[in-house]
Amino acid sequence: MRFAGPILCMLLLAISASASASANPEPEADPMPLPEPAAGAGPAPAPGTSLFQHAIPELLATRRDAFIAEDGLDSDGQAPALEKRACKYNGCKCNSRGKQFRSCGNCVWTDNGAWAIKKKRVKNHIYECAPDGGCCDYGPAKDCGKSTARCYVRG
Repeated sequence: MRFAGPILCMLLLAISASASASANPEPEADPMPLPEPAAGAGPAPAPGTSLFQHAIPELLATRRDAFIAEDGLDSDGQAPALEKRACKYNGCKCNSRGKQFRSCGNCVWTDNGAWAIKKKRVKNHIYECAPDGGCCDYGPAKDCGKSTARCYVRG
């Protein structure tokens, strides 16, 4: 009888965790280009490329074809699979906000302009960020350091 309380508690915890994970799946963001600033449009945006960007559908339609041509994307606009590389721990730290994701070194959060990679950041490298802020540097990536960088979070 003295084990019934802890077992019931663990069962309820497991049920609530699985219900919350399936009831509210986290949306998956696509990488989006930053629009070019118009002449006299005001102050320049914060350096880097923003995470969770939103763009006008017309802009996406015109830029998507350009991405396919210049970055070797397939006809569905998907990037080729990452080549397998060893995780190189160089002391980098992520501002991961409790999420697991890959990000280029030039990516910033849209709400406050903070860098996604906050320590040992190289703008043209691709990083794997852990929920606890740890990270791996996978080295240079051809799209990192540009406005077309991989700045998105997968749920």
